[in-house]
Amino acid sequence: MTLVPYNSPSRPLRWALYSKHQGRLDDYAIIAESTRGQDIRDLALLIRRASPGTPRKAGPGHDLPWFTFTGSGEHSRTGKRLGVSVVDWATDETGRRISDGTGRPIIANRYFDVAFEAAPDCQAGYLELYTAIARLQLPLAHGSVSVRLPAANLEHLVEDVDSLGFEWVATLAALLLDRPVMVVGDQPPPLADRIRCLDAVVALLPYGLRANLVAGTWTPNAAEHEIDLGFADGANNSQFQVGWQQLPALPALSASTARYLEEVQRQQRRNGTDWLVRRLWQHTAPLPLAPDEDVAAAVLRVLENEDLPHAVYHRIQSRTAVAGEARAALASTDPAELPAEIRLGLLRQVAVDGDEQDLHLLDRLWSGEVGAVLGEAVASTAAEPVAARYVALLARRPELTAMRHRWVRDAAHRPDPAAHVRMARILAASPPPAEDDTTLRALVLQNHTLCLELAVTVANRADEPAIRWLRWLADGTPDPSHPTPDWLRPFGVAVGARPAMQHADAVSLALWGARALLAVLCLARARDTLPQTLPVLTPELLRAAEQPEARASIGRLLTGIATQSAATQAFVDLLLAACESFEGAARPVDDADAYASVAADLLRRLFTPDRRRMATVQLVRGLTGPRHQRSGLLVATALADRLRPDELHRHVLVAVLPAVEETPALLLDLPAVMQDELVEMSPALRERAVLERISAVLATCTEDDDKLDEVAELWRRALLLGCSVESVLQRLRAWPGVTAIRLYDLVYLLVIALTRPEIQPGARAADRVAQHVHEAVLGEAMGAEMAAEYRDVLVDAQEGARLHWLAISRALRPGIGSPHRWSIVRRVQRRKPEPPT
Repeated sequence: MTLVPYNSPSRPLRWALYSKHQGRLDDYAIIAESTRGQDIRDLALLIRRASPGTPRKAGPGHDLPWFTFTGSGEHSRTGKRLGVSVVDWATDETGRRISDGTGRPIIANRYFDVAFEAAPDCQAGYLELYTAIARLQLPLAHGSVSVRLPAANLEHLVEDVDSLGFEWVATLAALLLDRPVMVVGDQPPPLADRIRCLDAVVALLPYGLRANLVAGTWTPNAAEHEIDLGFADGANNSQFQVGWQQLPALPALSASTARYLEEVQRQQRRNGTDWLVRRLWQHTAPLPLAPDEDVAAAVLRVLENEDLPHAVYHRIQSRTAVAGEARAALASTDPAELPAEIRLGLLRQVAVDGDEQDLHLLDRLWSGEVGAVLGEAVASTAAEPVAARYVALLARRPELTAMRHRWVRDAAHRPDPAAHVRMARILAASPPPAEDDTTLRALVLQNHTLCLELAVTVANRADEPAIRWLRWLADGTPDPSHPTPDWLRPFGVAVGARPAMQHADAVSLALWGARALLAVLCLARARDTLPQTLPVLTPELLRAAEQPEARASIGRLLTGIATQSAATQAFVDLLLAACESFEGAARPVDDADAYASVAADLLRRLFTPDRRRMATVQLVRGLTGPRHQRSGLLVATALADRLRPDELHRHVLVAVLPAVEETPALLLDLPAVMQDELVEMSPALRERAVLERISAVLATCTEDDDKLDEVAELWRRALLLGCSVESVLQRLRAWPGVTAIRLYDLVYLLVIALTRPEIQPGARAADRVAQHVHEAVLGEAMGAEMAAEYRDVLVDAQEGARLHWLAISRALRPGIGSPHRWSIVRRVQRRKPEPPT
């Protein structure tokens, strides 16, 4: 022992004496301690925690002294402490027992502790702590002391564990995790053996657990105490009772405790007692508890981390492993040192977890064993994205070819079609095979479900690897024993591997349903081979679309195309091709109404309202383009009628309008209602409609009924719609009954119509219009002859004109008129006497 002042930074040993004064009538209390009152409350709590009870009788085990080894737990305000309490008879300097004022012998409690953080430096056990303080008598004359605790002799500790019986010691350690354990027997072992037993049991738990544990060499067990592991002559209902070196019948244990007992025994069998004790002895920090975690779970966590691969493998077997545990177990050790069963189990679990970190680990640990595990995982993993990632990892390895053969063979023996579909999608995620891999091609062609799903999957993807897959599949190395099926040839045509498609190929493909047909069409659109594929496939697709369930299937597939706009375009391409192939179809759509009925039904079923409008406009514009024109216009008319209840007919009109405006004669081919709607929508058509009305009225004029009032009113309307004066004059020029006088009368009526009070634009505007008309006619808008005659009429009418005399006078100004105006002026001037020469 080394004496040091109490305020030394080391503070190695703290003590307190809980007793009475000799010959006095006082009660038990702390009558001396080493901290000069600073930690007296702390010491009082720890003495109470370490108290085993009051001696009541003599007999085996009851003989003093009693030693209680105490971890302070959360009871110390000065940090975690590791202490020992000695309950013994109080004696004087000569060793004689002393009594209080009533003559009763005094039983003193000598308490010593050190900071738990200091204990790991020497890693002392209970035996070392007992040896250091057993002969110290309190109070110490020198106040505080420093005691050098020797390190535990782990070899002797291991011998104690084995000599007591590893299974018995492990059972006590496990029971201790659930509730207190009392070791009982008719004849308790000697004190030193009891201390070694306590050390042996706690040695199978992490060393840091001692910071919370209370273990005693004896307790009368008659009153409440806090001893977790001790010797007694009986146990109460809250404790486990275990006979000395007798295996108890195990009660129902918590899951963590049962798992701990199983794991500690497994690790001892695998690595030996010495390895196990030394590994647990290294965990010197006080045991931390996760939120909502009991002590047993925390101890099990520490124990499993000592042999993580085996612990994780056990959880895998019991289906309690969480994602990432297998990866951590493999990363913590050299997999080559693990038993093959455990190594394979961990590799399989890593494959099942299948995230990016797992794949990186498998790539780093690559071996034939890893390849085999991944091959199994691909064949059995239900999650296709995970399987696809495995395939991507295998793609860089030579084992892929043989594995694909095995996958396809295994899939062929499974009755569930879903397994074939899944395997096809996994194959589609792998690189295209070599051209000479005829074995795989033969295996795929034999499995029609797998082959079709493979073709459809890669066709819908339509990227470069998909094209190579389809070229290999539809036009690979010829094999007389496994020729290419008829239904597979359209895929080859769509990728450009075959020059043409026969109608029989389309019929054969249609037997697999609309999904296969649309896959080819989508592929053809991506590869610009629609002209070679669409006309032949369209009749079969339209036939399939007659059935509601097939129509719904088409809708799902159109929706599943890469983008919605692509789905819309594919649908429009389909219907336009159907329009082109009426006569060439096996079962042609007989007329525009039938076509419109099918198209409208598909539009309603396959598209949301927004997409339906877009598809309608695109389809009608295609139908009324230069390639179809009149026939397409008839179909568009029928489609507008079919879509009128859906309020889509106006979108049809919007799509038809450009074609009608470009070729106005098409307007006459439309129903009257549709003509009116288009005219209402288009200013250009409204102007043309008024001009056509003017021509129609003029055609019915007679000498008795010239209908000039009606023509003047139509002319006024035309001007309000923006028609030019010249456009109306062109219609009048074509009127056989037109004369200069009639034309002047018509202009007069127009001026009257424009100057009525209820009519705008008013008199000033009427003058401008009249002037414009006069000038246009004089400018030969209706021919030179009419220009000359009309000038004469204006000259004659100028003096008597009332409404538009200003317009006439302006129109007759010099410089107004046709290129022939000089001859006209000379003709007028000849009426006047020539001036003298």
